[in-house]
Amino acid sequence: MRKLAQKLVRGNEAGFSLMELLVAIGIMAAIAAVTVPLVTKFASSGESGAQSAEKTNVQTAMDTLMAEAAVTVIDAKKGNTTAAIQDWTALPLKGTAAIQVGGANVDLADYMRMTTADETKYWYCYDTDGKILEQRTTAGNCA
Repeated sequence: MRKLAQKLVRGNEAGFSLMELLVAIGIMAAIAAVTVPLVTKFASSGESGAQSAEKTNVQTAMDTLMAEAAVTVIDAKKGNTTAAIQDWTALPLKGTAAIQVGGANVDLADYMRMTTADETKYWYCYDTDGKILEQRTTAGNCA
């Protein structure tokens, strides 16, 4: 009977001590303290990369539209940027008529792939040469 009791007592010794658990938790906390700021920095760089990519796409669309329409001067957008500017319909114009490509009136939205089909995330100011001068995160006056 005594041997059986000793076996039962020894069988209960399996598992982790409190000290071992505290050391493991401390190691995981140290790893988290190093990793979380790096992940946060990486996530915020994605937003600035998307902003830069959108500006490049808008400039490319503007250049393509002007080249296909064979125009060298467009109406500059240096004033107030509004929601009507962000959806790119009937832009850019020169004079009173929309730019024509192949006999049809076109707008800049026809040259961009947009997820919502009618708007970009940012607002843009551009000169008469079609060069993007400013990218704004909210509607307002161009600088």
